[in-house]
Amino acid sequence: MSMPRVIKLFCPKREQQRIIKKWALPEKVYIEYPGFLVLHLDPELTDQIAQLYPYEDLTEQFRITVDGQDLHQASSRIVYDGNQMNEESQALIDALEDGAHHYLVQFKGPIKKQ
Repeated sequence: MSMPRVIKLFCPKREQQRIIKKWALPEKVYIEYPGFLVLHLDPELTDQIAQLYPYEDLTEQFRITVDGQDLHQASSRIVYDGNQMNEESQALIDALEDGAHHYLVQFKGPIKKQ
């Protein structure tokens, strides 16, 4: 299985829903902004979509290093088969209680003093 890629796909707001529907993107793989979409996709689908619009590959910015080891998004227990969440992953999601969950956040570079 290939490592998922995170890309910023530059496209007008008016075209974003068309892109999301055309490529049947599940909610968990995209975030909408006024001038672009941030997509978390397998490399093959990324290559297909990226042929249509300019993009920036953000994958390295989403890599987190702990004690010299990279934590990759691919190591997540949530797995997509193509663009659909597999049954085991869906069961994990369904088992979560409503409310807040844990998030891992990494700050790189100097943090500016206020």
